[in-house]
Amino acid sequence: MKLVRKNTKQNVMQAVVQVSGYTEEELKDSRKHDVTDWVKLGIYVANQSGISIKDSAGLFGRHFATGHQSINKVKKNFDDVEEGITEIMKAKMKLEQSEW
Repeated sequence: MKLVRKNTKQNVMQAVVQVSGYTEEELKDSRKHDVTDWVKLGIYVANQSGISIKDSAGLFGRHFATGHQSINKVKKNFDDVEEGITEIMKAKMKLEQSEW
């Protein structure tokens, strides 16, 4: 069982916005390659934070199957994207700490 804080979804989104420089709308609506790479990282981080694949993908306006594919792609290329994941996780943790 994974406990998920109430604001975890929004904190993941805001962390990706901060790190990537793209707006929430761009992350949800854009299908451009430079944006979708950030979406994949966001879906991965959301899922690692205890959010289901369906909800992780939905957070970024994507279908469940896209979420599953994104997580697998991030795992496959983890060495190449580890820095981005770390930055997103740090930003997310700062947002969560500010809630206390």
